[in-house]
Amino acid sequence: MDMEQLRKINTLSNELKRHHMAESSMDAYSQAQSIVQVIPKTALASNDGAVVMQEAVADPLVARQMDLEIQRIQKGFSEELEVMRNAMNQIILEVNSLREDLSKAQEAQPPKQKEKQVELKTEEKVPHARVGHFQPGDVDIQKMFYFGNGGPKR
Repeated sequence: MDMEQLRKINTLSNELKRHHMAESSMDAYSQAQSIVQVIPKTALASNDGAVVMQEAVADPLVARQMDLEIQRIQKGFSEELEVMRNAMNQIILEVNSLREDLSKAQEAQPPKQKEKQVELKTEEKVPHARVGHFQPGDVDIQKMFYFGNGGPKR
């Protein structure tokens, strides 16, 4: 067995173990070894650039083993799919029951009455000197300016 084939087997066994397609490392290694021996080293390139692997299945025992492995994987996927479907159905039932509860709660509440705005009392505004409502008689000009002789000396 050359180094390239050993590297392929190790890589494939790690992938099989990571994807839970093998129960143990030894099982993953034996599966990878049987797969690498079934697939020839050369791959043919198709028109669109995809790689097509040729299988040289000469031994019917290997073919049967591959079929059993494929069936086991399909069974695992179908079980996982069934679990997901059951979970989705349960979530849908819960959402529907929450919608029913919400509609019942909305029907049970009395309708809200529209609030009317209370009209505010308007107060009469009295003009005030501080805000600029001056009359000519309010301010004596002589109090504002000094016109006497007692100013500063120069």
